[in-house]
Amino acid sequence: MKKNEVKVGDTYVAKVSDRLVTVRIDSEHSKGGWNATNTATGRRIRIKSPQRLRTRTPNGARLSVKIDEIEPPKADAKAAAAKAENADAATSQLAFL
Repeated sequence: MKKNEVKVGDTYVAKVSDRLVTVRIDSEHSKGGWNATNTATGRRIRIKSPQRLRTRTPNGARLSVKIDEIEPPKADAKAAAAKAENADAATSQLAFL
């Protein structure tokens, strides 16, 4: 996100430690950044840069996910079949050499 997109009072998904959590921006910090509250735990945190904020969420929505728990998207069946077919063809060509 960019600094001009952040609004006091709105909720955002933010990276806090090794988790993505929902935070509510409470006020601007006097030395830059924002004072925020983690909506899952109620703890106050400081957001120093807008890069920690991922996206704006509807007010009231909560999120708390450990980043390691997020699974990458699985490849579709056609791509996997084509990859396996190419590997089989390469193996059969090597067998003749």
